Amino acid sequence: MTESEALSQVAIFNDHVKEKLWLDVDLAECSPQAVVLHCGIDLSVGPDIEIRFDTVFFSSLLMTWKTDTAFSVLQILTGEDAMRVNIQYRVEQGYHLFAFQPEDLADGVRCLIAAQAFSWREMART
Repeated sequence: MTESEALSQVAIFNDHVKEKLWLDVDLAECSPQAVVLHCGIDLSVGPDIEIRFDTVFFSSLLMTWKTDTAFSVLQILTGEDAMRVNIQYRVEQGYHLFAFQPEDLADGVRCLIAAQAFSWREMART
């Protein structure tokens, strides 16, 4: 996935979720192959959205968090911010740095995932 494709997919995702009042997020799977997050207004009845990050270099995540959809839920780090994280974690070239800002954490404390690809889908409730 190119940086342009990743930025486009993140923008589409953020546009989709901004209509929701909030988004609860649970870590569903975490391995070098994939990080999978389940998201929704009420996860006790099942997720509304599944987010998948493929070919993962590192992740620094809470197991569960809430995010305010009035702001961008997901970002790709760029510039000096990306350089600082790349140096800190020795991220190899070809990985994108994805960041979530949990609602109840201090500014600058983020959930981070370095992955080569990102996708998301609506979940059907049974």
